[in-house]
This record gives sequence, structure tokens and C-alpha cells, in this order.
Amino acid sequence: MRITRALLVVAVLLHLLLVALFIWTGFAEDWPGKLPGALRVYKNLSGTFRDYAFFAPAVASDLKAGFLVTDTAGEETFVNFVAKNREVGFRYNCIIAACMRDVRGRDLFAQSWAALPLGSNPDANRVTVMVKTLDLPSMRDYRAGKRPEWKTVYVGEFGRL
Repeated sequence: MRITRALLVVAVLLHLLLVALFIWTGFAEDWPGKLPGALRVYKNLSGTFRDYAFFAPAVASDLKAGFLVTDTAGEETFVNFVAKNREVGFRYNCIIAACMRDVRGRDLFAQSWAALPLGSNPDANRVTVMVKTLDLPSMRDYRAGKRPEWKTVYVGEFGRL
């Protein structure tokens, strides 16, 4: 029983060490070879490829996205990209944050999001995807009177062909 427990402790400590290396160093990200390849597979399987920006000092800002759907008659409807369930809403925010982080891929992600309202509403002619972030001031700026404010991160317009 002692050997089993010792192996378990070693496995847990090795996992924690690898997680710390993956998060803070980018360890084995672009290295060639079998061992770095195996470490990348472990990184993906263990979930440590995720964004851990919620750790201090870089607390992640909240994001929100919405769609302005314009139909063939020119009438506009705003569809808010929110969920009633808090956990689902958290997952939505993670998806939005991951997609908006890559500036080069923003249009591609927004285009795929716009396909949902365009595909589900046959009268929809055009969709404008809007993403905003809650800009949090530093503590010094907050004490000086600056308050959090929503700032536009992305606006893209997509239509039917």
C-alpha cells in the first residue's frame, strides 16, 4: 500500500510541476522531437492549454457579445449572447475571450457566430457582431475617480451572399 501511495504522490507532484511549467513558461511549445510532442499531448489532454488569465496580477476582464440582426424589411433586432445558466454563461465568456484574443482570427470567429442568426431566421439579411470588454482601471486610477467602462473590442458586419 505504501508504494501505491508514494507513486500517486509522485504522479500528482509531477502533474503540478508540468502545469506550472506550461502556464508560466510556454514549455515545449514549439520544440521539435518526440518528448516535446508527448508533453504537448499531455498539455492538451490535461487541460493546461487553457487561459489562466484570471490569476492575479492580470485579472481577465469580462466580455459580452451580441448580434444586431437586420431583416429584409430593414427592421433591426438585437440578440444578446447570454445564457440563463451561470455556468453556461461562463463558458460563453471563455469562448468569446479565446476567439477575440487572436486579432487575425476575429473575423472568422465572428462570421461563424453570425451564421447562427442568419441560418435560424430566413428573413435575416445582415448580422452585425459586436463584442465589448469591461475595462477595469488600476487601483490607483480607481482611487482617482476612474470607473470601469464597457469598451468596444470588435464590430463586424456579415450578410447573405
